[in-house]
Amino acid sequence: MKKIVVLSIWAAIFFLLGGCAATNKFSVVEYQQTMDAKFPPLAVFAKVPDGDFRQRCEAVNKESLLKQCSFNTIDYSQIYQELSQSGLFESVHLANDAVPYQLLISSAMYDKTSAVELGQAAVAGATLMLAPVNTSWEIHIDAALTWHGHLIRRYQYEIPFTSSVNLFSEHGSMDRDQARAVVSRLIADFQKDEALSPRVLYRSLEASNYETELHLPEAVGEYLASPLVMFRHPLYGAQARYEHKQFQFDFVDVFVYPIPSWEWVDEKSVLARESLRVRKEMEYVEKEGQWKDLSLSDDTWKRWRRADQQVPVLELSGDFSTVADEARYHTYAYLFLLKDKFVKVRASFTGEGRGKKDVESFAREVLASIEVPDESRFMARVRKMWRDERASQP
Repeated sequence: MKKIVVLSIWAAIFFLLGGCAATNKFSVVEYQQTMDAKFPPLAVFAKVPDGDFRQRCEAVNKESLLKQCSFNTIDYSQIYQELSQSGLFESVHLANDAVPYQLLISSAMYDKTSAVELGQAAVAGATLMLAPVNTSWEIHIDAALTWHGHLIRRYQYEIPFTSSVNLFSEHGSMDRDQARAVVSRLIADFQKDEALSPRVLYRSLEASNYETELHLPEAVGEYLASPLVMFRHPLYGAQARYEHKQFQFDFVDVFVYPIPSWEWVDEKSVLARESLRVRKEMEYVEKEGQWKDLSLSDDTWKRWRRADQQVPVLELSGDFSTVADEARYHTYAYLFLLKDKFVKVRASFTGEGRGKKDVESFAREVLASIEVPDESRFMARVRKMWRDERASQP
């Protein structure tokens, strides 16, 4: 009989709510509204509740007729909207498997309505909603942030939420407000943890720690090193830009990234393949309309000294014009191998004040002084996978 009475009261509440407006009471967490660089693209997915998260909710339903728990009651499209409207992401997607970073969310709603609030519901029904109805619950969230399926961070929240309803309440959206409460916490934690940064990604994957293990000169001639930049995929490694002391438009870039192969005994062959990839990369920029009249020379081979050994170096040079200002640029790149890494030194200039000898001198000094990280556990695993796949082929 108790169960029938409780259900009857809730049926009355939901019937009356259909024609009334609600005022929702909930908390949001403050976060930075602007950032120097936006978060990378993110895809949002609903996740099937698992483990302790599921068991806790199911236990509540077994223990009490008055206190109930329901799974996945939040509107995930509203989560998507709130993340997107924050303006802090390059893009936000709903259930898009092609996006590397994915946010997998399970939710549960724990009924926290008190006996007093149940009594208010009965009074409200008798007064045709002139008296307010307060309903309280707690939103539990289990959110997993992944990169290509690899878990980066897990976040769990318990968020109190109360809706007060009567005929004179201002209009408010429960789904939207629940999403606001959840998203504010997620973004605040993303910012605090730097959860979507290359630094956290590399550490989680056990990729090379370029910030501590890559050693480059602070200055090369008249060029000073800018802060190191790590790319969003560990296969792309890190970049250091050296800017001229007086002319910021005059710079040289140094890239360090893993060799995408499981063997590199034949260094010249590996460098030649990478030169071909760099050429295709430049041709793509031309195809996209940023450059025109690209002209590249044949590879030139050199051997430079590093300590007591001779290192093979590949020189790639050419010219291109920029579509934006019609300027004609000379471009030079020097490629060499250290440990399991490519090192690429690249500069482009209009020919005013700088020349090929300057870039070559810069690259020689980098080769003489640079120290790169050893092979990372991440790359060791990736290369083993490549070897195993190759061995399994007929």
